[in-house]
Parts: sequence; structure tokens; C-alpha cells
Amino acid sequence: MQGPGKAGHVAPDQHSTPQWGLWVARTPRRNGGQNQGSRTMAEEAHLRVLNNPRFQELVRRRSGFAWTLSVIMLAIYFGFILLVAFAKPLLAMKVGGGVTSLGIVLGLVVIVVAFLLTGLYVRRANGEFDALTARLREEVQ
Repeated sequence: MQGPGKAGHVAPDQHSTPQWGLWVARTPRRNGGQNQGSRTMAEEAHLRVLNNPRFQELVRRRSGFAWTLSVIMLAIYFGFILLVAFAKPLLAMKVGGGVTSLGIVLGLVVIVVAFLLTGLYVRRANGEFDALTARLREEVQ
């Protein structure tokens, strides 16, 4: 069962377990939970992937990078909001003798930085993270 806007994420229920910060679906046991020792091929493959050191490295590196970019963006955004709240005269200063204020310029910088950080993540995901995923796929199959 997937929640709205959460493609690929399984909502927590009796047939899911938390794995790597996500709720991962697991196949309900047949026969009311009997035959606990036997697993399906899909469950075996799932466990091989979860226990693979390359997968754990991929999750660690990707999560660390995503959190770093998120903290950077939040610091820039909240810094801008704090300037708006507490430094209005500074943001009202005119830039270049025209009608554009420093606040407008800094607002545009916030937007541009968001795009740049997104591009940085996509570039690293398409390079390093895709390579790690390909190596993991080769190992598991």
C-alpha cells in the first residue's frame, strides 16, 4: 500500500518492516506463519541486497550527501528569512544605482543555489551512485 506522493515507499502495516529509514514490504507468510524457516526466492534476494556491504555503502553515501545538501539549502533559506525578518534596511539597499534592492538579488541567489545543489546531486547520482548500483546489481545476480 503506497501513500500519496510516496512512490516506492510502502506504508507501515502488518506486512512491512523498517529498513534503512524506509518501510520495506515483506511477503506475508503462508499457512498463518508456519514454515518460518523457508523463504521465497524474492525474500532471499531481498535479504542478499540488504545485507550486501555495497548496498550499505550506497545507502550511507547517498544519505550522507543528501543530508549535507539539505542542511546547506536550509541554512541558506533560513538565513535569508532571518535577514528579511531582522535586517530590512540592509535588504532595502539599492544595488547599482537602479531600483533593484539587495533583497531581490539575495532572493534570486537563494533560487539559483537551489538549482545548483539539485544539479550537483543529479550529477553525483548519475555518476558515483549509478556506478555503485551497477556493481551491486552484478554482485547480487
